[in-house]
Amino acid sequence: NPYFLCGCLTFLPSLALSSTLPHDTSPWTHPELLLILFALGASLGIFLKIRRELLALRRLRDHELREREDILQAMIDASPEAIFLMTQDGMVLAANNGLHHRLNVTAESLIGKNIYDFLPPEIASSRRQQVEKAIETGESLVFEDERDGRNIIHHLYPLSNKHGDPAKIAIFALDETEYRQSEQALQSTTA
Repeated sequence: NPYFLCGCLTFLPSLALSSTLPHDTSPWTHPELLLILFALGASLGIFLKIRRELLALRRLRDHELREREDILQAMIDASPEAIFLMTQDGMVLAANNGLHHRLNVTAESLIGKNIYDFLPPEIASSRRQQVEKAIETGESLVFEDERDGRNIIHHLYPLSNKHGDPAKIAIFALDETEYRQSEQALQSTTA
């Protein structure tokens, strides 16, 4: 490797080279200075090459992460049910199209906002209590409530941070209204 060789040559004692040459005050006539400058240039070249390769790896990693995030978002968007991730106090971190449709809002108006601001006060209060219970126990929780004549079953899953404390809540809100209506219709026809 020529870079390695140049680097080794910079460690040669300067007296060994300059003792055999006539004394000259010009810095450009000293071979050890030229070798040092050459080695510095080679080192800079190696540094720039490594930097370019690291930047290329970072761009590749970032691209792969974005691709993976897009795949995960597409998977949760495939569900017609409301799926979202929020902080303990209700700030929406991520949500699928099912939640946007259910609340009749865009993703831009929901992400970073408090979920309880999109609900009637009595429902917001009831759901907040359930979330607090799940956070307190650190256990998953299932509860049902009704909103606008729709029966919604909520599955709450507290997600712990690196210290083991519940930090976020994953929520799956399943609309059971049509299923219940079909079940009631079936029961009334068999009765």
